[in-house]
Amino acid sequence: MHLEDTPYRIAAGSACGIFAATLPIFGQTFVGMAVAKLLRGSVLASIPWSWISNPATTLPIWYAGYRLGEWLVPGAHPAIGYQEMMHLLKAFNQVGWQEGWSIMGTTLVDILSPLWLGTTIMGLVLAIPGGVAIHALVVILQRRKAQRQRAWLVPSPPRSMPQEPQK
Repeated sequence: MHLEDTPYRIAAGSACGIFAATLPIFGQTFVGMAVAKLLRGSVLASIPWSWISNPATTLPIWYAGYRLGEWLVPGAHPAIGYQEMMHLLKAFNQVGWQEGWSIMGTTLVDILSPLWLGTTIMGLVLAIPGGVAIHALVVILQRRKAQRQRAWLVPSPPRSMPQEPQK
């Protein structure tokens, strides 16, 4: 909110960060920055919003996106529960790299299409109204800041100096 930029650039950058936060990849910050650059948004404004996705929130966000995608494309892919997904991630971390990808490969093929569809839709559903709200808020805050600056620049009337008493 304290960036010195246009409301559009701040809102567009923020929306890009919000969108990127839901994507099922690591490095969402860089994706948000790249998309903000492409849309001529503020790259700096995109950064903190992409941190919505962090180690504590990543799995619930991705799981919600997967379930949304699975709901939108019913029957195309077998449903995987939250516990199964946690088990897969733990198994992936406990085996070697090659074996981990072998285990995950068969399951990931069935998961990726609903996951990407759901997280992309979630990102858009969050980013568009988020960007509109941030734009409105930035406009309000920048107007208030301009009003305060104008008030500070108004010259105050000169004070009269007290006169010494005459003898």
